[in-house]
This record gives sequence, structure tokens and C-alpha cells, in this order.
Amino acid sequence: MKNFMSILKINKFLVFSIMSSIIIILAILIAVFEPFSEIPFIYNQF
Repeated sequence: MKNFMSILKINKFLVFSIMSSIIIILAILIAVFEPFSEIPFIYNQF
């Protein structure tokens, strides 16, 4: 675990790619499981 943390401290691009992929997966899961009528901010933009 210490080796993994040291690699993450060295490679900032790896941390950014992991975090962005987690955020994208969470956004896809929210879009799949929430009906669009319950997401008001999409309709407020148009």
C-alpha cells in the first residue's frame, strides 16, 4: 500500500485519470438510475 501511495504521489497524471474516470462512471450511473424528470438542472439550462 505504501508503494502504491508513493507511485500516486509521483505520477499526478495517473491520479487525475483515475479520479476523472471515477467521476464519469458515477455520472453515468446517476443518469441511468435517475429518470430525467427528476433531474431539473438539465431542463433549466435550455
